[in-house]
Amino acid sequence: MRADPLELLAVVAAFGIAGERNAGYTGVWTAGRKIASLGIHVKQWVTWHGFALNVVTDLSYFDLIVPCGIPDVVMTSMQRELRENSPRDLWGKALDAVVLGFAEVFGQRPQMVELQAVSGES
Repeated sequence: MRADPLELLAVVAAFGIAGERNAGYTGVWTAGRKIASLGIHVKQWVTWHGFALNVVTDLSYFDLIVPCGIPDVVMTSMQRELRENSPRDLWGKALDAVVLGFAEVFGQRPQMVELQAVSGES
């Protein structure tokens, strides 16, 4: 994964949320609030990497920690930024936008496959 969050910037933009970078920090921000996080972990020559996009996240849990090790950071979600009280299929639409965003950035064509084909089950 690259050090920049192009894929996630494209996802939030698809919903009309003005995503941005914040100098010195990773992730995707909007109006000074963090909406997505990127992470990497290396152990014994193996790397894990991933992201967390706050879609319909219960943001109250962030009050119990120092999110991303950044004091005074304000976390947000797509639901909050869109001011949706009952987000009708926001999760599903966000998932589709993530797949399409990654496919575009990596020059791939997304396609549906049966779960059994991926898991190796018959």
